[in-house]
Amino acid sequence: MSIPILERTLARLPDGLRWAIANHRYNGQLDYIRRLQKRQVGDLSLLKTEQLRTIFVHVPKTAGVSVSNSLFGSQAGSHTPLFIYLNLYGRRRFDEMYKFTFVRNPWDRLISAFNYLKSGGMHSMDARWARKNLDEFSGVNEFVERLLADQEIRNWIHFRDQSYFLIDPRSGKIGVNFVGRYENLEADFKRVCQDIPVNADLQRMNVTATGKTFYKEDLSKKSIQIISELYSRDLRLLRY
Repeated sequence: MSIPILERTLARLPDGLRWAIANHRYNGQLDYIRRLQKRQVGDLSLLKTEQLRTIFVHVPKTAGVSVSNSLFGSQAGSHTPLFIYLNLYGRRRFDEMYKFTFVRNPWDRLISAFNYLKSGGMHSMDARWARKNLDEFSGVNEFVERLLADQEIRNWIHFRDQSYFLIDPRSGKIGVNFVGRYENLEADFKRVCQDIPVNADLQRMNVTATGKTFYKEDLSKKSIQIISELYSRDLRLLRY
C-alpha cells in the first residue's frame, strides 16, 4: 500500500484505531508529537498553536525558527510533516485549523543546509551526522555532485524535499492554507499575522552566517542541474 493511500485510509478511521496504526507506522513520531501537546512551556510546546487553532509546518532552513518563535514563543513541534498533524488531530479538527508554512528556492536551501550542518547544526545529532557524511567535502559543489543523489542522504531531514512536509495525503497536493516564501519573508510574515490573527514582530534567529541568498554565486552549472532534477517535485508544486 502506498503512503498516500495508507494516509487516506488512516484519516478515515476512529481516533483510537487510527492512533494505534499510525503510531506503529511512524516509529514513535506520533507519540512524540502527542507528548508535545501536553507541554505548557518549552522549546517545542504546541500550546499556543492549539490555542490559536493553527498548524505551522516548519520546513528546515526556511526561517522557521524565526517565524515560530516570533509567533508562538517556541518551535511549536519543530519539523513535523503535515501528515503527522493529520493523524494527531483527526480529519475534522485538522481541516478546521489554519495551516501555513514557509518555503525557499531549492538551490539556496541546499546551500544553507550544507553550511548549517558543516558548522555543527543545532544539536549533537546534527553534528554526528555531519561528521559522518560531510567532513570529506570541502565545498557544496563537491557534495552535490558526488553524494546528493544518494537517497539515504536525502532522507536526512535537512535534505528532504519540502513537499514531503507539506502534502496532504488525502489529495496528494500541498495541504496548507498559505505558503509563505523565504524570498518574501517580511511581507508574508505580516500576512500570516493577519490570518491567524496575532500581533507579532519577526525576530531573526538561527541564521546560518555563511549562508547566501544568491545560489548562482556558489553553485556550478552541474550542481544547479542536479538539484533541479532531484528536487523537481518542489519546483513543480511550489512553483520555483
